[in-house]
Amino acid sequence: MGDAKVELPIMEYFDRHIWEQLKIAPERIAALEKRVADLESKLARCPGEVCPYCGALAMRLETSERSRSLYSKFGAREETWRCTECRRGTVQTVYPKGMPLS
Repeated sequence: MGDAKVELPIMEYFDRHIWEQLKIAPERIAALEKRVADLESKLARCPGEVCPYCGALAMRLETSERSRSLYSKFGAREETWRCTECRRGTVQTVYPKGMPLS
């Protein structure tokens, strides 16, 4: 008998908590569906990388050429990336996989 009295308030609390969550679930689901749709529309046109200057998904590879450093004989390349939004660019040296750099 004593056990049933202890369990009843706990079950009422869980029921009340679940009911409160169920009442707000449609609003949360609608908000999440909107966020997913926005993200999918951004990815629809195959966006570029994130620009470190303006944050837009607009970094595109402009040129890729053999590196002018000593590592060029090992296949190192210099890539020029440019943002189509703010027009700023960066140059990165890309080393082949497995190449020792020390």
